[in-house]
Amino acid sequence: MSTSSKDYEVGYQRPPKHSRWKKGQCGNPDRKYPIRRPSVLEFIDKLLLRPIEVVEKGETKRVTALAIIVRQLWRQECAGSRQALAVRLKYEAIIQEAAERGVEVELAENDYTRALAAALQEDTDHE
Repeated sequence: MSTSSKDYEVGYQRPPKHSRWKKGQCGNPDRKYPIRRPSVLEFIDKLLLRPIEVVEKGETKRVTALAIIVRQLWRQECAGSRQALAVRLKYEAIIQEAAERGVEVELAENDYTRALAAALQEDTDHE
């Protein structure tokens, strides 16, 4: 079958020649790419690392939500809270179980772990 302009049939997978993309022309000229949705872990990291104003001993400070959670858990456990103790023991058991299976648990260096280390350091400095 000849592909000359007289014999060319327009139809399924055969667009008219005048409306085809020219050589080198992009099929997405506006370059509008789909928006990437953040993953669940990214969403949780944003929530835990957002700064919150806290009044402590009459002084206003801006600390991360993660630091507040760690401080409250630490204080409740020191005050004898069984629930706070249960949370800590639960995570210790998970780490112990992973160690017994030969899985090495190592914290990656990122904003989340730096905030956790800073919060723990602040609590040990204050007490």
